[in-house]
Amino acid sequence: MTTAFGAIDLGSNSVRCLGVVHEDRRLKYLLSGRWNSRLSEGINDETIKFPPQVLKRTLQALFEAAKMLEERGILPRRTRFFATDSLRSAEGVKDVIPMMEKTVGLPLQVVSGEEEARLSLEGALLGVKGADAVFDLGGGSLELACEGFARSFRLGAVRMASIYGDDASSILKHARAILRDLRVRPGKLAGVGGTSSSVAMMVREIPWRDYHPARVHRCKIRKSELGRLRRNLSAMDLSARQRVTGLEPSRADIIVPGICVIEVLLDCLGLEAYIHGETDILWAVCAAAAAEEGLETDFAVFC
Repeated sequence: MTTAFGAIDLGSNSVRCLGVVHEDRRLKYLLSGRWNSRLSEGINDETIKFPPQVLKRTLQALFEAAKMLEERGILPRRTRFFATDSLRSAEGVKDVIPMMEKTVGLPLQVVSGEEEARLSLEGALLGVKGADAVFDLGGGSLELACEGFARSFRLGAVRMASIYGDDASSILKHARAILRDLRVRPGKLAGVGGTSSSVAMMVREIPWRDYHPARVHRCKIRKSELGRLRRNLSAMDLSARQRVTGLEPSRADIIVPGICVIEVLLDCLGLEAYIHGETDILWAVCAAAAAEEGLETDFAVFC
């Protein structure tokens, strides 16, 4: 027997959705979508505000995500709608949440930083067996989790770009000041999130329009490769970056800040590489929805 589940993630940089099928204790990839909504446009180190044009495009993205899942036959009662840093640090949340819930037709859960980190770990472990820690770098925040540890840091790629632009030296310094006292020392680190996925696409030289999670899942990314990419991308203007194989043009302005944060994280954890995973918080949320119906999940597959 197969049962389909879905999830919609309202993030700081994008709206994403995932559809999976549960079968024989596995979650099988069905579909995914991403819309560059930039809800956190104008983000600073303290708060997010919602200009009318930003809210409009975010609501449109949410509508498209819900429509995609519905058209594939995923029932609303088996779909979860959640938000992360995009609403945790935003002003006027009480005014916009009802509009978002009405657009999607589902209640919206705002996930805490610690819960986001925990769910990111659960999702990563569905696809990267043996990992003992995971980071999730999004637009507004960086989550890091391992056994007995789950924290969120305001080091997201959009946030760093809004504060420092492309000033890599300032971003590296800022991230190091926040992460230097980490006492976590994982043996095998998994990484998820848009920046990590983009890095894997560039490392494997896969055109961004040809994205499929199976093509980049479990890609090993070395700190030396991150440094090389950062230096090469920093030397390009925006239009040149938009033509780099593997990099979605809409991410060209935030890719350098994102890479800087991952570099510093690896350094502070004493690691030379990590494993990129495509099973993230969306997968964990779908697995939790399946568990509510008594369906246990052991791992995820993309075929």
